Amino acid sequence: MSSSDSKVIQPELIEMLLEKFLFVYKQTSRENQKQLLQLLIDKISIKQTGKSRTIKNIELEFDFTEVNISKTFILIHMLYREADNETDYPQPIPASDNKIPPYLQQFLPLFMVRFRECHQRT
Repeated sequence: MSSSDSKVIQPELIEMLLEKFLFVYKQTSRENQKQLLQLLIDKISIKQTGKSRTIKNIELEFDFTEVNISKTFILIHMLYREADNETDYPQPIPASDNKIPPYLQQFLPLFMVRFRECHQRT
C-alpha cells in the first residue's frame, strides 16, 4: 500500500462503532445478529489440538473504501438507522450533505475519495 492509499482513522470512531454494535447486537433477533456479525467479521482462525478446536484469532473488517458499497458502510447504516424493522441493505445516500443522516456524517470522512496519481504521455 502506498502512502497515497492510506489515511488516519480515529480510534474514537471505531470505538464508538463497536459500542453501538454491542448495544444493537444484544437487542436484536438472532437472524439480525448473524447478519451484523457477517458485516463486521472478516476472518476467524481455528486452532486444532487433538480433537478439540478453539478460536485462535478473529479479524474484524473495517472497509472505508466506498460509500454505499462496502460492508462497513452497510454495517454503520444498519446500526444507526431509525426503522428497526428494516432488513434490507440500505438505499444509496443522497449526494447533498443536508440529506445525509447525522449519524452517517460523522463517518463519511473515513470514506473519503482517493485519487491516484495519473501521468499523461505527450
